[in-house]
Amino acid sequence: ELNSIGTLAGKAGNSANFLVKTTSALQIGGVDSNSTVQVPGGTIQIEAGGAMSVADDVSASTLGSVSLKGVGVNLGPGRTVTGNVVIFDGSNAGALNLAQGNVNAPLAAAVLVRNASSVTLGNVLASNALGIANIAGLVNQQVGTTLETALLNGTGNAGPISLTNAGNKFAAVGTLSTSGGGISL
Repeated sequence: ELNSIGTLAGKAGNSANFLVKTTSALQIGGVDSNSTVQVPGGTIQIEAGGAMSVADDVSASTLGSVSLKGVGVNLGPGRTVTGNVVIFDGSNAGALNLAQGNVNAPLAAAVLVRNASSVTLGNVLASNALGIANIAGLVNQQVGTTLETALLNGTGNAGPISLTNAGNKFAAVGTLSTSGGGISL
């Protein structure tokens, strides 16, 4: 059964699953004395039926996985999402605005941004791979931020990809394609 939840925060034990699906827009952060979502080494999977605002940190530590899906996802200023695998999904309709936050997947791990109208990246550390898939519009990054990954790849994109900030570190570029607008690295 689906619920309508407006604000979400919570913690679960080591290696647990934290799975939430709501029919409405959702803000992560600020419930009673809790503000973050933390599951050390476990799985965090949060899906909103509307826009998702990440107003506080989300962490599955460096051993777990995080999946955030909404009709657009906005990562708040200075907020960090950490996991072994981190996925942001725009539900084929919304923008992924990660510009002011940090995404960390530091241990042989991957970050995937997918199924969105556009993407603006902030600071991203994806030690294994940064994937960009099925983005309808512009993929870029906030001025002053850096991307660091062993492999940059992506397919199914339809807009320009512009990841040109000084300090970006791409050890390799795999299959990276777009049907429109070109690629600038």
